[in-house]
Amino acid sequence: MFILTTCYQITPEDARPEFRRDLVTHVLETRHSALESTCADDEEKTFAWKTIGSVYYQEDRWTEAEELDVQVMETKKRVLGREHPFTLTSMNNLA
Repeated sequence: MFILTTCYQITPEDARPEFRRDLVTHVLETRHSALESTCADDEEKTFAWKTIGSVYYQEDRWTEAEELDVQVMETKKRVLGREHPFTLTSMNNLA
C-alpha cells in the first residue's frame, strides 16, 4: 500500500523521472495476479490498477497502462453499471 500511495503522489511535474522508473519495478506483481489472490475489494483493486497504470503511462509503457485501464473499466462496468459517471470516466481514460 505504501508503494501505491507513493505512486499516486508522483506526477511528471514534481518528481524525478529516474525515481518513478525505479518505483515501477517494485509494483509489477501488483498489476498481475497478486491483487486477485488477496482479499482486496473491487474499489481497492481499481485504485491500485488505476494508480499503477498512470505511472506506466507517464513512463511511456502504454501497453501495460492499457491493460490496467481495461481492468479498471471492466470492474467499474460490472460493479457500477455502464452508465455510471465513474464507469464513463474509466472508458474515457482508456480511450
